[in-house]
Amino acid sequence: MAMTRYPELGEAFERLHAASLELTRLHDVSEIAETALSWALTLTGSTLGFIKLTGETDAADLTFSLSVDGRRFLPRQEIDSLLHAGAGDSSLVHALNASGRELGVAGVSREADYSEVERHSFAIFANQVGAAISGASADPSDAKGRLRTQLEKKTDELGRLVKRLEAVDAARQLLLKNVVSAQDQAARRIAAKLHDDALQTLTAAELHLHRVELSRPEGAPALAEAKALLLQTEEALRHLLFEVRPPALENPGGLEATIRERLMMLKALTDAELTVDLHLPDELAYEVKSMVFRQVAEALSNVEKHSRATRVEVSVRLVDGNVHGVVVDNGQGFIVAERNNMPGHLGLLSLRERAILAGGWYRIESEPGAGTRIEFGVPVS
Repeated sequence: MAMTRYPELGEAFERLHAASLELTRLHDVSEIAETALSWALTLTGSTLGFIKLTGETDAADLTFSLSVDGRRFLPRQEIDSLLHAGAGDSSLVHALNASGRELGVAGVSREADYSEVERHSFAIFANQVGAAISGASADPSDAKGRLRTQLEKKTDELGRLVKRLEAVDAARQLLLKNVVSAQDQAARRIAAKLHDDALQTLTAAELHLHRVELSRPEGAPALAEAKALLLQTEEALRHLLFEVRPPALENPGGLEATIRERLMMLKALTDAELTVDLHLPDELAYEVKSMVFRQVAEALSNVEKHSRATRVEVSVRLVDGNVHGVVVDNGQGFIVAERNNMPGHLGLLSLRERAILAGGWYRIESEPGAGTRIEFGVPVS
């Protein structure tokens, strides 16, 4: 069954169904509102929620609220702030409607951004809450029939939504595999060129300079400077060769090994103090490993080129079905909105593009003089 491949969709469907069934058994407006708030926090993983009713219900102009710490009476300014802000990345606000009437408004909030599944679940549930409150305000004998009809309609709605999300996710995964495959093929060609042509030519040039140095001692200082430049160029090309095609990435445990090797390069260039926390399974798909490494490498490149940091903390571990990465430095920081539009800083934009392609997320926090925190998540399935 397709639902088993997308547990978050199946879980949302089951919880929404259970919540709707419970609402159909209630006939008191206050009881419906309080029960709905408890379910709203569960359905969306929110930390607080509220229901504000208008004068068209038996609970006219009442406000109900609930938080995960058990508070049932949130400060009015906190609710007014949510109402004023409306729906956003970390808040959801939806009107409670029934039979063409607006009965009030419901909202939830938390610190993290909401997923599309959570947003759709809350919208559908808010409509069911509106229907339940409207039924409780009218003849209880008619309420069950109307709610049952509403439940069947919204269940069909959710089923269609699940199918659309599954189709979109399947297309995204196929695109990710194709992109990584194309990048991998291009990387193989570039790596071969670098290794077989550029690096071999540099090695030959170093040998030639050495022979000249032995035959003409008077030119030793200039030749030594030329050799140093060649060595710098060779080191830069080897660094680039590693970035383009990390040799260990396909091996078991290769992601951790590759990240540690990249950190040693950072250490050699900046001499920054490193704190490393890596805990990753060996069985990750190559597309996931490649995507995670690119995200980490881009964050470390930002440290090398711009931060002037003396301390860098890197954590990459599996958390709730996602590879969660965090790179924090104590460098000079920057204004995030300005950096995205400055030449030479396209790497941070690529963090966003890769995260979207992988179906994941990213976050950049920075202030001048306060260092930088780059965080991302890549789903493993």
